[in-house]
Amino acid sequence: MPEKQPVVLSIAGFDPSSGAGITADIKTIAAHGCYGVTCITAMTVQSTSGVRRVEALDPALVTDTLQELASDVQIDAVRIGMLGSGRVAKAVADFLSGAKGKGGLTNIVLDPILRSSSGAELLDSSGAKILKDRLLPLCDVVTPNIEAVTSGFASGSGGSGAVAMPAMAPAAFARMRAEIWLMPEMSTTE
Repeated sequence: MPEKQPVVLSIAGFDPSSGAGITADIKTIAAHGCYGVTCITAMTVQSTSGVRRVEALDPALVTDTLQELASDVQIDAVRIGMLGSGRVAKAVADFLSGAKGKGGLTNIVLDPILRSSSGAELLDSSGAKILKDRLLPLCDVVTPNIEAVTSGFASGSGGSGAVAMPAMAPAAFARMRAEIWLMPEMSTTE
């Protein structure tokens, strides 16, 4: 009898050029022999040359999608990418808090996507605050890129006390019980 594939839930935006977001996650999940399920948080108008527009989805739709998936499959890992808005970030944090509190979700990875590599803002200030205050404490691994670290995301100061050097990232995230993997800038648009 074949072994059950681990199920990975990707919570992220949709990149129609497939360089980042849900479509890139599905390719990566499959390449590692896992089964991917997804919850789209935002739609983008973008190509390989950059992001032109971002529309966050209705938080109720995000919540309903997450609850439906969790009731249907045993989720073995979660990867959180672009959330698109504070309202969506809150919906994701509420879901994960409830699911983790019931002992249901583990192996949560947060990739704090604040801005695209082309410079487009992908999360508002209320969303960044929810990432810092509510999502980081729920995560087992955090994979910030240099921009997220130097923006003040790690400092808890909302940008006014930015981490001066990427080498300081582990100290800045020390208050979290998560493993930190500082990611190099990627050539993708998310």
